[in-house]
Amino acid sequence: MSPNTYPALSGYYELLKTIGNGGFGKVKQAIHLLTGEFVAIKIIDKAKLGSDVARIALEIAAMKDLRHQHICQLYQVIETDDFYFLVLEVISN
Repeated sequence: MSPNTYPALSGYYELLKTIGNGGFGKVKQAIHLLTGEFVAIKIIDKAKLGSDVARIALEIAAMKDLRHQHICQLYQVIETDDFYFLVLEVISN
């Protein structure tokens, strides 16, 4: 996938491999270009959400406040007209 596929991420993150798929989108491993830190980016396609928009908004709000050793930390949310990009901590597999 070309890095220009998601212009909102250009210059900030380099997308690497897909590490998960779901009903609303996919999760990709990425690298933060400024720090070199590996992150996971959950890419949610708004067109696929339908009536689940409220559930996703609730998930994002909850993740912003959660701090726990067994839950991936939400670093950043980038929203465009078409997508939500949730930038998450990567836990060692």
